[in-house]
Amino acid sequence: MVWRRYILLAEQQVGPQYALQQQNYRVLIVDGDAKDQHFYRVELDACEQACFSTDFVGTGKLGLFQLTVERYDCVLLNYLLPDGLGLAQVGKYRQAANDLDLPIILLANASDEGFAPQALHSNVSDFLYKRHVNSHSLYLAIANAVAKASLRRIDGMRQVTIETMNRELLQKNREIEAFYQSVSHELKTPLTAIREYTSLVIDGIAGVIPPKVEDFLNVSLECTDRLAKLVDNLLDAATIEGGMLTLDRQHCYLPEIAERAVGLLEELRQQAKIEIQLKVSNDIPIVELDFDRILQVFVNLLSNALKFTDPGGFIEVSLGVDRQRSLVTASVRDNGRGISEEDLLLVFDKLYQAGDGDVINHTGLGIGLHLCRNIVSTHGGELWATSALNEGSLFEFTLPLVPPGAELTSV
Repeated sequence: MVWRRYILLAEQQVGPQYALQQQNYRVLIVDGDAKDQHFYRVELDACEQACFSTDFVGTGKLGLFQLTVERYDCVLLNYLLPDGLGLAQVGKYRQAANDLDLPIILLANASDEGFAPQALHSNVSDFLYKRHVNSHSLYLAIANAVAKASLRRIDGMRQVTIETMNRELLQKNREIEAFYQSVSHELKTPLTAIREYTSLVIDGIAGVIPPKVEDFLNVSLECTDRLAKLVDNLLDAATIEGGMLTLDRQHCYLPEIAERAVGLLEELRQQAKIEIQLKVSNDIPIVELDFDRILQVFVNLLSNALKFTDPGGFIEVSLGVDRQRSLVTASVRDNGRGISEEDLLLVFDKLYQAGDGDVINHTGLGIGLHLCRNIVSTHGGELWATSALNEGSLFEFTLPLVPPGAELTSV
């Protein structure tokens, strides 16, 4: 169906005679020799495979003029013409016809020196020596040249269609990015106000509140924090897609960032009844990175691991250094439900979430892992995952050591 669509597009643009191979050809013959003109007419009239409608002109200038007033499927062009407008003017013939794919077949006498090498390096469709010309050879040369031109036209239409679709998709993507960036900004202010006023009420600023009301307000506060996190992720995604993500690089100790992330999720870990182990190599150096962004990566990876690991499970965070490749390494491993092979291929895509058959109780917009990969890649590192259903998941990422010339400091 896709190819049929391209053929239809070609028919609309250049006429149905070029969309599919045809057996009726309109040919312009440019040759100043009257005997040769008569010979071509006789041979083409004798052809049994196709019908030919022919026009003859004796000079290159007349050929150029004829191409401006009539449309032809092919041009038979003598190598040397009385006014010199032969091989050297092939481009002008196509310009005159307003058809850069117009098939042009060169014809020459055996005595025309340098004909074959020049024809081979020119932009003609084919070339023939006159002594080899007969009805069959002319038919084959014209039919093949027209068929090749038709394919080029269809391919050109396909390329134009693809480029147009790409531009439209890019424009729509920019519009979507601008939309959710605008929405996110608009949501940020009221969410902040809701959170602050709710906190003030819980703290008793507006007077003593019953315990039951406080419980309700705490639930509202948790929901507000969750929504604020989603808004922050949307803003981060818009920043990344717009190519505006900047890093506040500092000299940092990776284990300190990992420990901070574990601490931030301690309450959630206790509720989930899951153990988190932190394994750190002794020789990890100070690295140059954005503390808050890498903290965001650890928090996202740990949050996912906690979300998809059953109570009683464990999560292991491992940190090391690869001196040979000048990298620090980090991984988050869990023994949770795992990810199917299909979902593993898409897990880092923006707005993607695994199917309900693989995971349950999942929340969010499917932006977290997409953000993590972009943050790591902006640092010059890589993030990837390995997993299988019911066998847990392993997310690993690397970060480059301090740039060459800077001093490495071990802690």
